[in-house]
Amino acid sequence: MSSRYASFTQVVKYENIHIALGRDIVNDKDYIRTFSYIFLKKYKEKTGTDSSGVLFNKYMTLLNRALLFKGIDMHLPHCWYRWGDEVVRYCLPFIDWNHDDLSYTFVRYSDKSPRVNYKDPNVKYASDYADVFIGKYAKTYGQEEAIDEVYSDAPFAFQNDFRKLREAVSISRSNVPIKNYHSYIKGLFETAVESFPPDFGFLGQRFEEFVSTFRMALSKNAKPDELYEISETFWFFFCYHLRLNSRCHENVPQSTLEVWREVLPTEEEKYRMFVQNQAAEYCRKPGKDEVISRLLQERDKRLKESDDLFAKVFG
Repeated sequence: MSSRYASFTQVVKYENIHIALGRDIVNDKDYIRTFSYIFLKKYKEKTGTDSSGVLFNKYMTLLNRALLFKGIDMHLPHCWYRWGDEVVRYCLPFIDWNHDDLSYTFVRYSDKSPRVNYKDPNVKYASDYADVFIGKYAKTYGQEEAIDEVYSDAPFAFQNDFRKLREAVSISRSNVPIKNYHSYIKGLFETAVESFPPDFGFLGQRFEEFVSTFRMALSKNAKPDELYEISETFWFFFCYHLRLNSRCHENVPQSTLEVWREVLPTEEEKYRMFVQNQAAEYCRKPGKDEVISRLLQERDKRLKESDDLFAKVFG
């Protein structure tokens, strides 16, 4: 992520509110704590519920972006990941991420309440920003609108193109009729394929496997749930690499980056097994597609090795 925001005007317009920002650079990491506390407290007061993890992340992202417009840096640890730009959770130990509902994450401030100095212009700005943000996005479909705004500054066009594919496939799972469904999905898919960034050329083979498998599934008139599984599995795998790209993280400790790198081999192996099985699901024997043929051969070899090991241990 670059420092380009510093070149913007001295007054940031957000919705219909103009708020002048101070010129001082924020170096105190307690600002992150204070801004988080302000937002979560206001959200609870205004809506009667805890904020979702997605909305909390979008607030912090957009607030940080607005402050950077003025050269005010609160050193927010954040990265681009599965659902857009988000804070690095390990760096915000005062936030509790509740996963009781596996389909929805709630966020709470879990530490001693900080002293909030509203005479500080940066704190006052964050508070006013929270009011406007909650008014705009704490409503039906508001979360999707917040995601749209965050993605307007995604580092790679591929992120937006693939998001459109994911969203279309996801919506179709809810039995919402889409005219010429497979043609529509194919168009979004091909657009995403064309925008795959050269920065991730080292993932070329894995990407080719996704492309061939998804195309094969489309040609077999796969159900929305099946297309969703294929696209989500690739996207999650890709995002393990996305967050490590130098344009996609900021203020992340080196120790955390090392942890992220350590999981790559395991996640790649999991992805390869999945895509091999998907190839076998839609194509029982090698054909004209060389990528599918290779996946089927790799799967046969893996299963044979597994069978041989089982026979050796238990036979």
